[in-house]
Amino acid sequence: MARPVDSPGERRVVIGMDARFLRVVATGLSVGWLAGVLAGAADAETKREGWFVFEPTNTFEPGAIGMADWLEAPAGRHGFATMQGDRIVFEDGTPAVFWGTNNNNRHVAPSREEAERRAAWCAKFGINAVRFHKFLWPGEGIGSRERSTEFEPELLERMDYYVATLQRAGVYQAWSHIFGHRPQPGDRDRLLAYDEVKGGGGPPFLAGSTYGIVNLFEDLQALNIEVTIKLLEHVNPHTGRRYADDAGLMMIELQNEDNAWWTAGEQLKSMPTYRAKLAEKFSAWLKNKYGSHEALVAAWGAEGIDLWPEWQTGEHLDRGNIFPVPDRRYYQPDVVAKSPSRQRLLDAARFLHECQDAFYQKFVAAIRATGYRGLIAGSCWKAGDGLPHYYNLLADARVGVIDRHNYFGGAGHRLSDGMRAGDMRSMLGRADLGLLGVGLTQVKGRPFSFSEWTSMSPNPWIAEGPPVVAFYGMGLQGWDMSFHFAANIAGFSQALEAPNVYNTNSPTQVGSFPILARALYRGDVKAGEPVLPRRRVSLANLERGEIGFEERTFTQGDANRLDGALPADALSIGRVELEFTEDFVAEKMEPPKLERWREGGQLKSNTGQLTRDLANGGSFSVNTAATKGVVGFASGKTHALGDVVLKVESEFAVALLTSRERERDLADCRSALLVVLARAENTGQRYSADQKVLEKVGGSPLWLEGVKLAIEWPRLAGATLHVLDHDGLRTGRTVSIDAARAAIDSGRDRAIYYEIAWE
Repeated sequence: MARPVDSPGERRVVIGMDARFLRVVATGLSVGWLAGVLAGAADAETKREGWFVFEPTNTFEPGAIGMADWLEAPAGRHGFATMQGDRIVFEDGTPAVFWGTNNNNRHVAPSREEAERRAAWCAKFGINAVRFHKFLWPGEGIGSRERSTEFEPELLERMDYYVATLQRAGVYQAWSHIFGHRPQPGDRDRLLAYDEVKGGGGPPFLAGSTYGIVNLFEDLQALNIEVTIKLLEHVNPHTGRRYADDAGLMMIELQNEDNAWWTAGEQLKSMPTYRAKLAEKFSAWLKNKYGSHEALVAAWGAEGIDLWPEWQTGEHLDRGNIFPVPDRRYYQPDVVAKSPSRQRLLDAARFLHECQDAFYQKFVAAIRATGYRGLIAGSCWKAGDGLPHYYNLLADARVGVIDRHNYFGGAGHRLSDGMRAGDMRSMLGRADLGLLGVGLTQVKGRPFSFSEWTSMSPNPWIAEGPPVVAFYGMGLQGWDMSFHFAANIAGFSQALEAPNVYNTNSPTQVGSFPILARALYRGDVKAGEPVLPRRRVSLANLERGEIGFEERTFTQGDANRLDGALPADALSIGRVELEFTEDFVAEKMEPPKLERWREGGQLKSNTGQLTRDLANGGSFSVNTAATKGVVGFASGKTHALGDVVLKVESEFAVALLTSRERERDLADCRSALLVVLARAENTGQRYSADQKVLEKVGGSPLWLEGVKLAIEWPRLAGATLHVLDHDGLRTGRTVSIDAARAAIDSGRDRAIYYEIAWE
């Protein structure tokens, strides 16, 4: 064990000779870490007092944090995951909750050694589900470069082995396999205009794919459906089962971050064949509704013809050239209200919805025809505001699970010297709690999945994200699935990026998972009662363009902020959901009265378990029988959480306490786990004085800010408070307990984990 030191700089030199350092070098896992230690010694002198080097060995020994015995192995033992109203239950009636992460591209096909490591890492940190994301891209995933509906045999076998390995550990899989399907030369004769697809626009990293336009054209849809069915029919040699028969495959998502409204318009500008085909389809739809061009003009008004000359002039029903612009911007509430032909917009919106809905229903029918009985989600992305938003959400609801994405902080995929740092504020001071605003898309009678999210560097407060999602999202809002984005290594990362800012492996993210997963699987935080039971809309409302409320989406990159008639802080009080009804809803939504849940600058959940403090940047406390804690800017405040009293001295902290046992609360457990986290920075990382520019990114090793807090608890009088290393193993060091009170200083202890044991 390293001897105590007075400063981070001195610590950097001394640690290199301790037993833990020798163990790290011996495993061959941290050569880069050693280089960083030696190169950054001088820089370390500039670190504030109380910061320490994060130095895990990434062992898979369970220690006090390990959760392998909490995962119900093998995955699938209870049958397929199914919908039961707005909850997920397995076929044998066992309730299900999924706390997961993402693997991307070829990371779904690791080597056998890496597959074993990943499964062990997931089990240790309580991760019971992995979403396999965009893994069919040729060259970057397992897809063939010859035909887009085939697979590279070696890579498919590696994925098969990984799936079997995860399932043995009790880890389920979800497929998000299609993110812009990429046709290959062997598909040429199957497409209406292959060269137009390969040369089409859209987001640069999706160019040459069917992204966006697939929702509108049957020839493109056929590729998506065929590759999915082939994969479902494939027999995994390591399980002996078709994927269609494998209950370890708990959900299939039809397409990632896509819909008929998002980018199709821009793509079709350079795709004349497909543009003409869509006009032909829309004209046939109008012919069926109105019968003649004259009746169409009577309904739309003369100004409705050639309404958008940048897209089409000389429109006439008999020519079959009336174009429905598949672009969300043309259907925003203010645009519809001011349009000289409102009815044209309403008709086009309904048509685009029917195109997307027909695609989804055809896709679902094909999947079910294989015998697959698990969950299905449509997509997971926004579609603007007003009509596109609700039509898109309705199409998803008709499929099954509602799935959405959101991110907070950050300023791009990678950190770079001199970059503008973006939003550097904590999400705790925002009404919607940052990530939580996605909950405005939760639909009554449907489970909810949050399949991509994270708090991104260089925002310094990112440790707040997982507790917000776990306690307010999965807990209070009753969400069913979470997949943090993304984990493509087995262990803690040694810097803020791994290799980008979407980094589950940062200690600020996965570090709190051993507590959060225990709380979720035990059901510590209960779902709240609905805050507003009358947030309703029907297909008839959408067809008329008459919705009794309005929500708006504000987008900056991957980060979305939702706002509207429903106050965003309702998400901190109780369950929020939208209801799709059969009949026209005539009444307008009345904003809920939330005053009864406000008290002295605090906002309390209607479960009584969560309390937000809106002062000083924001914080919240969680108080359940088995889990208690404080997150945020709680310096100097005393939190009486039943018989546990926490007083945080540090400016910012994540301090969470939970029973380590599934069947015991904190009142009678034999062992409890405490996690304390704050900020993390790379060695050499530097901000401008105003905190708006990341002047230097720095690199490994990672430094963590220590946390000071006092814990008072009558049970401490008979306990031993163990300091754990960064892998959750006992160090042999303890924290003294004086009359049922202990002073925690994680900077002094160089720790993020503590175990309280009654031995």
